[in-house]
Amino acid sequence: MFNTDSLAWKWHIPELARQIYPWVSWLYQEYYGLAGAFLVIGLFF
Repeated sequence: MFNTDSLAWKWHIPELARQIYPWVSWLYQEYYGLAGAFLVIGLFF
């Protein structure tokens, strides 16, 4: 069961990556900005 799931994921990941990559690259840029903000908030609270 786990083997078929992992194979399915390996099959779908390249297709998903093609569709999601522009979003992911944008999200990573946003994520680092948000991570910095949360770090500052975490330090003060």
